Amino acid sequence: MNSSQTFVQKLYAGIAAILLLTVVLCVLAASNLSTVVTDYDRLMETHSEALLQAQQMETLLGQKFTAFQSFLLTGSARYRQGTVQDHMAIQAIEQHLRQKELTPDAQSKLAQIASDQAGLWSRVQAGLQRRAEPNASLREMAAYYEQEIAPRAHALDADFEAFAKYERDQRNEAKRTTFAHATNAIWITASLAALAVILGGAIAWVLTRGLTRQVGGAIAHLQNSSSELQAASKQQATGSGEQAAAMSEVATTMKELLATSRQITENAQRVAGIAEETAAAAQAGDRA
Repeated sequence: MNSSQTFVQKLYAGIAAILLLTVVLCVLAASNLSTVVTDYDRLMETHSEALLQAQQMETLLGQKFTAFQSFLLTGSARYRQGTVQDHMAIQAIEQHLRQKELTPDAQSKLAQIASDQAGLWSRVQAGLQRRAEPNASLREMAAYYEQEIAPRAHALDADFEAFAKYERDQRNEAKRTTFAHATNAIWITASLAALAVILGGAIAWVLTRGLTRQVGGAIAHLQNSSSELQAASKQQATGSGEQAAAMSEVATTMKELLATSRQITENAQRVAGIAEETAAAAQAGDRA
């Protein structure tokens, strides 16, 4: 009974171990996949947003200087207001990007953009003020634009392009890194699956071997018990034969005793008859 309980406990333990390995494998696979997907989404969101906003800053820069050139030509307050609004929009995007989880190189490029943006804006403000003066001429404003504004505008535009190119490269690198991580996760999952299969096979082999020993022991025990029962049956049959022979001998002896008893009785009867005859003869002799 104890042996049977021990084997059942081993069987349950083996099944529990296989289930535990399966659960661990599923958890690790899900964790690896979740990590890869989360990292990919985070990196794609960060770099894609930075790239998009860098392109927006380039577009706003173009709009700002179109408005600034129009103001220099016409002196219209509408173009002056458009220049200021585009500048404020570029600053808002730049500040928003500074709050993102960007790399140190990206932060450095943003700092360069901020520096060039401040230098350019000071020149733009000076040009706006000069154009508002009554004696400002278009030739003077054109020369001011070519000397003070255009070089700095091209430098700032180059800063935007460099930042956009860097973020584009970072996004592509994130794709390659994510693919490599996904490949590693697949290999790790496959390795864990192979390990689970090997361990499951080892557990099954141990359980099978234990079951074989258990069954073999039970068969041997049954064979021994059968042999003992056969020997006991033979002994009992032998004892019964001997008992029957003894009973037969007793019966024969009883028959012989009965025959002897009958003979003794008959002899006693003869003796009694002879005695009676002798007594009768003696009485007759006395009478004579």
